[in-house]
Amino acid sequence: MTVRDWSGHRHWHTLFDEICNRRGHYDNAVLASELCRQSGRGSKEDFEAAKKKLRNWRRGKRVPLRRNFQILSDLLQIATDAELVPVWYRLYAAAHERAYPQRGAAPADAEGVDGSLRERRWRGAGRREIAAAAGIFIGGILIAATAFERHPENLGLPVVGYNAQMNLIVGETKLIHGEYDQCDGPPPEWEAVLPRIPDTDLGVFGDGGLAAKMVNDCGREMVVRAVRFTAVKPGIEEVVLLGDYMRLVVTPVEQLRSENTTPQTERGKADGPEAE
Repeated sequence: MTVRDWSGHRHWHTLFDEICNRRGHYDNAVLASELCRQSGRGSKEDFEAAKKKLRNWRRGKRVPLRRNFQILSDLLQIATDAELVPVWYRLYAAAHERAYPQRGAAPADAEGVDGSLRERRWRGAGRREIAAAAGIFIGGILIAATAFERHPENLGLPVVGYNAQMNLIVGETKLIHGEYDQCDGPPPEWEAVLPRIPDTDLGVFGDGGLAAKMVNDCGREMVVRAVRFTAVKPGIEEVVLLGDYMRLVVTPVEQLRSENTTPQTERGKADGPEAE
């Protein structure tokens, strides 16, 4: 779709419904099955409950909590469409704010409590399944990677660092931190990192996979479990991520566009005379 197609939506549920249709999910059977699989649920009752949730989400009767929203984002491969990402997250942020005006009340919802436990379960299980599949098809490469040689750059991993302030725009996704276990051991699974992940209204934290990071305590670059952050709502918030202080600054897309289109004369007044 074009930018105009996506931006024509005013409500998240209508956008969600159209994306489902365009991905071939005219009924909710396949999505419901995937939700159950990734949530560690396999009974017929769980499947029917997942289909009911999807119907309600697509009709705008309910809004998924952040954990289920992130699962849907992965299943529908939202990140593969750069034009869709900011619209998808912006409309969800507005819908979530209307549905859950008091953030403290959200975890009391049964879906939220179960979702937290299920997320940790499926994340760990999914990682093990991926590792097993990789071992079948690329056994030699997997052995080299899991040995985590002393030169992570040889693995071609993305590099992640730590900054006390992270600046993002709404809809943007970045790797913002990384966790290691021991200097001579493999990185931890995502489920082991989750207890050190804070909650914030500004966006969604997720598993960023493996990355390379300079760890001063180990005196070298290490393979770490990366933390991915997707900005959803503009604002400023201070959090403690993996034991480190971090200031999240999320800017709305409209503000960025306004700054980028400021006339040259106005920029000159604001910035002062140019050096000659």
